[in-house]
This record gives sequence, structure tokens and C-alpha cells, in this order.
Amino acid sequence: MRLLPHDASFFQFFEQQGKKTVEGCRAFLEMVEHPKDLDSQAERVKQIEHECDEITHAVVQSLHKTFITPIDRNDIYTLITKMDDIMDLVEAAAERLSLYELPTMTKEVGDLARSFGTMSGKLQKQFAALETFSDVDRLLLDEPELPHAARPNASTAQPASALILFLITTSPLA
Repeated sequence: MRLLPHDASFFQFFEQQGKKTVEGCRAFLEMVEHPKDLDSQAERVKQIEHECDEITHAVVQSLHKTFITPIDRNDIYTLITKMDDIMDLVEAAAERLSLYELPTMTKEVGDLARSFGTMSGKLQKQFAALETFSDVDRLLLDEPELPHAARPNASTAQPASALILFLITTSPLA
């Protein structure tokens, strides 16, 4: 038995969370591009989001049991909860698409869903390289503006979608 518990499995949790986030974003994109059975598609996204919650809870539990962490414990907590927040938002969007039973999606919704997929894939690559720091420099050089890469699409898609909804709705009660 070790006097000071040490656990390096946090990086495995990050990789799992990254894979699940990519899977959830792809399921959401599928929902947007092929809105056939929105209830079952939203349920699939919800399942993936629940799996992300379980990973997040496992990380928090490990943080409480581990004295020496491979990187700062606050950084671990922030990374895993922010990744979980992404899937929470994707799941909320999927739930709304199902709730409103939209038969077709606007171009802006598709653009936003594709941005989710692109950015989650890039984050997954970053998390995979985090444990060894082997490719982090290369990945950062390849993606110098990683957090801002999807902003043009995301920042224009949301207001444009709101405007379109406002213009096509004749009555708020309709």
C-alpha cells in the first residue's frame, strides 16, 4: 500500500471523454442531416451524454482519492467538467430538435453541428497527446487558434438561425 496514492488514469479518462464527445457530436450531426426519427436520435445523444457524465463523476471521485495527480488537480477538474459541458449543450440541442419535431433543418443548424464535430475531433487529438506531451507542440502548431477555429461558423450561425425563426413565424402561438 502506498502512503501517497498516485493515479495516472486521468489521461485515460480524458481520452474516453474525448471519444464520447466526438461520438455525441457525430450523433447530433446525423440527427441534423437526417431528421427521421428525432425521438430515438435524441435518445442516442442523451445516452452518450450520460456516459460522459459517468466519466466525469469517475474523474471527480478519483481526484478525491488521489493525493498526487499527474497535472494540477484544478486543471484536471476544469478539463473534465468543460468537456462534460460540451455534451450537456449538445444533448440539450438534440432534445429541443426532438421536442419541436423539426422536419428539416436550416443551413445554419447544419453549419453549427458540423462545427461541433470538427472541434470535438480536434479536442480529442489534443487529449490523446496530453499524457505524453509527445504531439502537443505539433498539434498546437497545426492548430494555433484551436479554441477559435469554429468561431466564425458558430458566431454567425446562431444569430442567423434566430433571425430565420423570427421571420418565418407568423404567430408566437402558432
